Amino acid sequence: MYTQLQVYSTLCNPKSGAIFDAEDEEQRATSIRAFEAAVSDVNNGDYDFQFKPIVTTIDYDNSYQAMTETCSLLENGVIGIFGPLSEENSNVIQSICDLKEIPHIEVRWDDRPQNGTIVSIYPYPDILTRTYINIIDSWKWTDFVILYENNESFQRVGELLKSFSPSKHRIVVRQLGPMEDYRPMLKELWKSGATHFVVDCSIEILGDVLQQAQQIGLMTNLQHYIITNLDLHTLNLVPYQFAETNITGMIFVDLYDEELIRVAKQIRPECEDLAGGKLRLEEALTYDAIMMFAEAIKAASPIKPIGSMSCHDGTEIFSSGTSLINFMRTLEYKGLTGRVKFDITGFRTNFGLDIIELKEETPVDNKDDISNTSFIVITTLTEPYGMEKASSENLQGNDRYEGFAIDLIHELSVMKGFNYTIIIREDKKNGAPDSNGKWTGMLGDLMDEKADLAITDLTITYQREEAVDFTSPFMTLGISILYQKPTKAPPSFFSFADPFAAEVWKLLMVGCVGVSVILFVLGRISPTQWENPYPCIEEPEYLVNQIDLRNSFWFMTGAILQQGSEIELKKQ
Repeated sequence: MYTQLQVYSTLCNPKSGAIFDAEDEEQRATSIRAFEAAVSDVNNGDYDFQFKPIVTTIDYDNSYQAMTETCSLLENGVIGIFGPLSEENSNVIQSICDLKEIPHIEVRWDDRPQNGTIVSIYPYPDILTRTYINIIDSWKWTDFVILYENNESFQRVGELLKSFSPSKHRIVVRQLGPMEDYRPMLKELWKSGATHFVVDCSIEILGDVLQQAQQIGLMTNLQHYIITNLDLHTLNLVPYQFAETNITGMIFVDLYDEELIRVAKQIRPECEDLAGGKLRLEEALTYDAIMMFAEAIKAASPIKPIGSMSCHDGTEIFSSGTSLINFMRTLEYKGLTGRVKFDITGFRTNFGLDIIELKEETPVDNKDDISNTSFIVITTLTEPYGMEKASSENLQGNDRYEGFAIDLIHELSVMKGFNYTIIIREDKKNGAPDSNGKWTGMLGDLMDEKADLAITDLTITYQREEAVDFTSPFMTLGISILYQKPTKAPPSFFSFADPFAAEVWKLLMVGCVGVSVILFVLGRISPTQWENPYPCIEEPEYLVNQIDLRNSFWFMTGAILQQGSEIELKKQ
């Protein structure tokens, strides 16, 4: 949206102009009504002047058309320009306003320095980013996925990425893109096991993103979403209310404020009963921008009249433009979006935000007394829990069934005073997730709201507990393995041998014998082990070897017992 406010000739007869560039035709019409509602309140308010609105529209992201329309309004003597929504149009208008010293008032997200002639009443982006960081830190997210739409949203999430260390956080960034089918990309995230998401996109596609996320199984009690769009309150979240998904967002306006409701009924007459909940932030900011500009004109009065100016003449400027800008930056105004006040850098930093969360609200959760409440109870015909009555009479309704589960739900209804209708699951399937993550059987009927309660011989598993809520089980069955308790064996003479198995002892004996034989063989081979048994005879008839088989076994026995041994000399 691109709005222009024009004061022409004298302060008593100012002209107000507006140029809108919203992509959606319906939203463009709503923005025009917001502008006209603000002009009407100014003209009927306590001001000594009246605006005469001039409204026109241009294409979104059409910088040439934006320049042409701006120059056309300068020729009519505009003293203020509001908008636009697209960044390309805004940059063109900003350059012209700086040249002519015309106040440029924005109602869009803009992280540029607030110098020159620009005044943005949109919440300061850095404060919004710090709010998201505080939420993520408080929930101790170490890994999450960021979904962004376009270049502008990437700039917003870029500031978020700078605040987290790659060594401590695992962050995945994915673009939603200009397509209408986001399911392939969302399915990849589902397969990766992602559970935490930060979604930054326009309200026009946010509903489709959440709906398609639900279709591929990313809307369960395992997922957690932070929505950065400040128009989340205008979206219908009822389809996700019972999925137990935590959806968190922020709201900038007070939906119960009487003044906001009054203005919202003028802007969105088709939603009169819920107008406050359907008013978008852009529309509320447009209204506040016009009202605050009127306050600045009132405070800066008298303003020197301005005539026609040409974009091609660099010497023509609006002499009172700087004064109007300074008055806007110093004034404090109570508007639909709360207190509008700027800091010394020109950003709107002093504002309030409310954190909103989507919570499940059922009759059981909200009322202690469930008497006279009707429930649909689903079960299966499985003996002895549910069976059809054998009767010669034509039975109707709940009287057709009997069994332990039927008696149990009947007794509960008597105790609590609620009504119930029994329906039968013919295929007797309890339920399991299919390849797309959608539950089948009775659990699927519960999740699809075809039934309120299920009662049958249903085993409680971890996977099922994540999908639905269980009561305390009324019966526990299972298989147990019985075995004899081991007892200590009585002591025996060979208890010392218990530390080793019989095979170990056998291998130890084989090792001792083997080593002894090897020593004997080596002694027979070595020439140094052969000695003269008669030292007095220089040339004896034969030599003797001290390492015989007996000494080898004796040496090995001493080594095992760590006692050492002497070679036993042979008697001659």
